Amino acid sequence: MRRPVALRFSALLVSLLSGCGGNSTTASTPATTMPPTPTLANLSATLSSPQDGTNIACTDPAFVTIVLTNTAHATVSISGIRRHQTSVVGNCTTVPDHTYPAIDPSIGTGSAAVLNHTQLFYPGSGCCSSFPCDDFCQVGFSFTVLTSLGEVNAGTITYGISFSNQCAACASASSLAAPSCPSRVQGAGAGMHL
Repeated sequence: MRRPVALRFSALLVSLLSGCGGNSTTASTPATTMPPTPTLANLSATLSSPQDGTNIACTDPAFVTIVLTNTAHATVSISGIRRHQTSVVGNCTTVPDHTYPAIDPSIGTGSAAVLNHTQLFYPGSGCCSSFPCDDFCQVGFSFTVLTSLGEVNAGTITYGISFSNQCAACASASSLAAPSCPSRVQGAGAGMHL
């Protein structure tokens, strides 16, 4: 004997609805969402200097400030800040790359930190390896923050240095292979303190 269509439909509807949670004893577990893995894209750095784009005497100081921002959901380690010099105009000798230690070895999640705000070289911006030293040159300094996620470019500053026979003699011109007027660096640890 065949059931009427309406009765078969009702039985099917009741079986479907009973599996929709009315009498169900199965509990659902909420999904656990892990924070995204930090990447280099979570880091940014800025560089500023009041001397950027200006001309200064070799006896004048140059200052730089570097700020690192971390938007990652994790702390990031900082191993140092590398300085690279280029000669833009004139015959100033460049100094080798130098990596400064960071004051803080890490930066927390969702924060920004000033890594330094200090004088670039001591006690001025340049020295003379031979006299008379009456020259002008323009130099550029780029800075890169070295982190556990990779290298973060902070930017470049450029300024002119005027040598008007008033600059001190370089303490170690031969170690810099300096034919004339290099930017002043006194020993490996001198200069910027980060």
